[in-house]
Amino acid sequence: MLAFSIVVTGLVMGVRWLGIPQIEQLELTAFDQLIRSRPSEAPDSRLLIIKITDQDLSKYGGYPLEDSIVAQLIGRLEQYNPRVIGLDIHRNKPRGQGRQQLISIFKKNKNFFTVCSFSNSNDNSDYAPPQELTEEQKIKQLGFSDFFPDENTNLIRRQLLSYEPSFSPSPCKTPYSFSFQLVFWFLSFEGIKPLELNQNNEWQFGKVILKSLGNRSGGYQKLGESDQILINYRSGELAPIVTLEKVLEGKIDNSLVKERVVLIGYADSSSKDWFDTPYGEKPGVYIHAYMVSQIISAVMDQRPLLAVLPQWKGIQWGDGIFVLICSFTGGLLGLLLRKLLYLLFAIFIVAFILYQICLIILIQGYWLPFLPSLLSLLITGFGTEGVTKIFEPKTRMRCE
Repeated sequence: MLAFSIVVTGLVMGVRWLGIPQIEQLELTAFDQLIRSRPSEAPDSRLLIIKITDQDLSKYGGYPLEDSIVAQLIGRLEQYNPRVIGLDIHRNKPRGQGRQQLISIFKKNKNFFTVCSFSNSNDNSDYAPPQELTEEQKIKQLGFSDFFPDENTNLIRRQLLSYEPSFSPSPCKTPYSFSFQLVFWFLSFEGIKPLELNQNNEWQFGKVILKSLGNRSGGYQKLGESDQILINYRSGELAPIVTLEKVLEGKIDNSLVKERVVLIGYADSSSKDWFDTPYGEKPGVYIHAYMVSQIISAVMDQRPLLAVLPQWKGIQWGDGIFVLICSFTGGLLGLLLRKLLYLLFAIFIVAFILYQICLIILIQGYWLPFLPSLLSLLITGFGTEGVTKIFEPKTRMRCE
């Protein structure tokens, strides 16, 4: 039975290793279901999201917002002493009136950040940095806004922290993501040990290491090498959310803004800045907020970042051991339970327990291989039961 379990585990892990898109998609779908099954968390009180709705655009001049409206918004927020302000709106070219006013805000406020994009920007693109900024500002007060949805499911599950701008022809030369810039600024005011690269060339805040995903990580088999981590989405309400109109009309309490990370972005139908997540479609500014929240929460609250089981040079031996345990359990059930109905019931119970184990461990920060484990459990369970029946001694009839 142990040999059979090892063979089944090898076959399942071997097929997974091939990175077949349909199989990878199934495993990622199971991962999404586990993410959604977690209990709700309290909103992150260190963040505030200002969403720009269809109603806001209708009232304040339509899409895109004029620079004067953006400058007025930032001016309002500054009165309440936010820790850092992130504008998730591309401002490469002037938009209506108020350009100089907006640019002056960058010069006066080092805690004001906006976005550019290195994956689809060029010299004449709306996604390039604001033209009036200095080269220093284009690095220190900009973050790239790029997301990288999974090819098979088109969902955002990963966060790119930084990249090497020399490899890209884009004028977006900041090496850091928008969310990473906001996190760094916020934590620097908290007296957290400065951001640094450790001996494994991974970003580290204090004792918290932002461990990059390998080419093979969890259900992913062809990620390539880059500075990215899994997004540990906050379950339940992410953070307090207010509209542009409420801020401009002074209808919010200053405690919502004071010493917080404030993110501003479109949440309307015309901007098309919406992306798929395990929790459904979300505006881009919300996804940046999830990314900010997960790192700050990991550093300040010990909320776990998501990680995978140990591996060695791309060999996912940690996953393999867990799958083998499940495979052996299935074989044991098949050996002990000779009736198919009993076996079906037992495997159903064990599968339910397996799901709960994967959920509990996910809450603790580790992605267990649920789908490969379930497949191994089923194959060895029913396979062992079938083999046992074939080789079971036949009862002979007595002759009187």
